[in-house]
Amino acid sequence: MRVAAIVTSNPDRRREAKSEHPEARLLDTPEQLFANRDAIDLVVISTPNRTHVPLALQAVDAKLPVVVDKPSLMYLDNVTVDFHDDLNRRGFSISNPSAKSTCGCGSSFSM
Repeated sequence: MRVAAIVTSNPDRRREAKSEHPEARLLDTPEQLFANRDAIDLVVISTPNRTHVPLALQAVDAKLPVVVDKPSLMYLDNVTVDFHDDLNRRGFSISNPSAKSTCGCGSSFSM
């Protein structure tokens, strides 16, 4: 995979992006990226949570495949993941002491 473009107007992030991905174009706005949709195979959104939906919808409107990078580390503190393989069950279960609720499936929880 090749990073073709990076969108950020932050000067520090632009310097970092240019250093880590010298071949990538640096753009100031998502609109600049979506305007050049023919040169894009995939949009990866790794922005603050509040911008995930609006940016993902813009990518979908531009008929581009989109992946939203959801930071989940903050939800995984003290989590235990077990794999079960017995007569009753085969698969993973997640135990999260910080969970406020669960559906009972063993793999989802609410914080």
